[in-house]
Amino acid sequence: MPTTLSIPHLPSNYRLHIALFTSVTNAAHLHSQLLAKNPEYEYAFIEPSILVSHLQPISAGFRAIHDLLDPDVGLRTPNVHSETVFSLSPTHNITDSYRRFGISPSSTSVLAIKILDTSLASYSESSTLERLASIVEGTEVNFDTKEIRKLTDLSKVKKYYKLKDLGYVDQLYKKKGRAIEEKPEEQAWRDLEVAVLGAMALRSLV
Repeated sequence: MPTTLSIPHLPSNYRLHIALFTSVTNAAHLHSQLLAKNPEYEYAFIEPSILVSHLQPISAGFRAIHDLLDPDVGLRTPNVHSETVFSLSPTHNITDSYRRFGISPSSTSVLAIKILDTSLASYSESSTLERLASIVEGTEVNFDTKEIRKLTDLSKVKKYYKLKDLGYVDQLYKKKGRAIEEKPEEQAWRDLEVAVLGAMALRSLV
């Protein structure tokens, strides 16, 4: 069952509906519909291998909604869903953000997010969740950090977020031939999460 969230410090009528899928078989179709700008497929389809925790996509959704509502900022991409994918990026390159953090035709796992204003007359939570659960053809798993970390590609995370010379990343990546300070595994993951979220947040300052 997809997860429904409202985010503190944002208007309570905005909701994130989120579902995580593995063994996905229709990524090529989803990707083609995004390129065709089919409004029926207006979702944030995220590549889970670049995620390190459930807070990462939630933070991206927060940033997208915040910028949507702030008249001094606004969106830099076509809609709040593409903005969510862009918000995962530590750089201002929109094209690269889609390529790195969005799905590809060969993706085998997909995180799907639908952001809606519940104050609209057209809003229906039941139909939204039903559509979200069926639009991706795959096996739905829990949207939580435990499931996300099963899909994480640490080499991609290290490259895309420019996390060089960080011992805890190498520890998790099991890099050989380098002396590093070992930390408990959970602490290493937490440090990595902080580094990634920090890189996302700092984009607005550079």
